[in-house]
Amino acid sequence: MAQLWLSGSIVYEDITKLHKLDLPNVKGIEFGFLNDKSELDILKSFITERNMQLGLHHPVIKYKSIGENSNNISLDKCITSHIDDVRKNALESVHNSLALAAEYNAKYLVIHAPGKIKGTDKLSLTKEQYVKVVNESLFELDKMSHSFGVPIILESDGPNIFYNTPEDFVNLLKMYPNLKHCLDTLHFAVLTGKYKYPCSVKALIDATAPYTFSMHLSNTISPSGTGKDARPLGSEHLRLPAHPSQKPCDGFVDIDYAIKKVLDYNPDCLLVLEHLPYRDFELSMLEQLGYGFEAYSKESYEWIKTFC
Repeated sequence: MAQLWLSGSIVYEDITKLHKLDLPNVKGIEFGFLNDKSELDILKSFITERNMQLGLHHPVIKYKSIGENSNNISLDKCITSHIDDVRKNALESVHNSLALAAEYNAKYLVIHAPGKIKGTDKLSLTKEQYVKVVNESLFELDKMSHSFGVPIILESDGPNIFYNTPEDFVNLLKMYPNLKHCLDTLHFAVLTGKYKYPCSVKALIDATAPYTFSMHLSNTISPSGTGKDARPLGSEHLRLPAHPSQKPCDGFVDIDYAIKKVLDYNPDCLLVLEHLPYRDFELSMLEQLGYGFEAYSKESYEWIKTFC
């Protein structure tokens, strides 16, 4: 049976607001970007008291950026970097996160891969060369996951000019069956909308559903598949709670379809609520829809719970 989980993003990964994540029927919490190990101890105590499970997001502990132009390079985005020293350090950081995940008995570690490569990036490598880099990184991840006994879940990230079709993602997931997939509904909307991937959100959902271990659930308005060019209220940044009133004809991701499609293949999928609270983007849109944030997020929770 599917399980309802919550993401630490709902409280901006702020450990002092853990109590706001304590809802009935929630089976686990996914957290990352902590300041130090003492916060991990607090998190562990919280879930132990409530008989919940723990999922971790890489990086578990925050770190400084690395490499050339260090202010712009973050390790969690560089697992598949084509720059050798950056990729090496990034993989070492995954090793550290996995060690913590094993120590704290986490159910999984989710990471972003493949990483971002924009069309404007100056590259001296071909797609074939980059695919080789990605495969080398995922081979290392597969070995680390087996060594620590902690599943690694790949969360689609981008934009990536070399990995932008359903076939690209499926080929990776087929090649590394020990690595599972986290389907982020907002990521798919932004990749096919703002970044113009040559496919629809539905095509990405259909292709990756058989390999999906967990879903990050939030929603946005995307022109993808709707013929609409406008993004109201800067909606490439809009991150609303998934809600039954959101209609695909208005540019929203079809959350109902996405969940049912994934559950057809993995009835035990983790449904992780990952919206953001109280930002101007979200509050302005909800005001137009005639909602307050608290009521909207509560209805979201109640709706997603019906799939579990």
